[in-house]
Amino acid sequence: MTRHIRHAAAFCVLLLVALLVNTAWLQVLQAPSYGVNPANRRPSIVRYEQPRGEILVGGRPVTGSKDTGEQLRYERTYTQGPMYAPVTGFASQRYGTTLLEHTEDGVLSGTDPLLAGFPLWNDFTRGQSPGGNVVTTLNPAAQLAAFHGLGKRKGAVVAVEPTTG
Repeated sequence: MTRHIRHAAAFCVLLLVALLVNTAWLQVLQAPSYGVNPANRRPSIVRYEQPRGEILVGGRPVTGSKDTGEQLRYERTYTQGPMYAPVTGFASQRYGTTLLEHTEDGVLSGTDPLLAGFPLWNDFTRGQSPGGNVVTTLNPAAQLAAFHGLGKRKGAVVAVEPTTG
C-alpha cells in the first residue's frame, strides 16, 4: 500500500510541476503576443473606464466625456464639434485618436508620468491618474470668424501679427 501512495504522490508532484511550467510559459513568454492581439479588449476597457481630460479654448472646455454605463464606460463629446474639429481632431472608441487628441493623448487619458504625484504609487495600487487638461492658445472669436468666413469651402485661415511676424 505504501508503494502505491508514493507513486501517486510522485505523479501529483509531476502534475504540479507541469502546471507551474505551463503557467510560467504563458505568463512570461506568451504574454506579449496576447497583449497585442486584436481580440483582447482589456486595454480598451481600461482606457475608457475613466473620463478623459478637457481641451480648453479661451479657458472654456470644448470637449467632454459622457458616461454611457456600458463596458466602454466613457465616450468623448464635443460641444462645438465642427468649429474646433480641425484642431482637436477626435477620440473614438472605434477609430482611435487624431490631431490634438492624439498628440496629447498621454495627458488627456491620464497615462503621462508627469501627472502622477508619486510615479510608483499608481503601479503599486494599480490605479490611474485622472486625465489632465490641455490648454490651447486659440482665440475663440478668431476661430468663430474663420469658421463662418470659410463656410462650406475647404481651406485655412492664418492670422499673423505683421510687426512680430
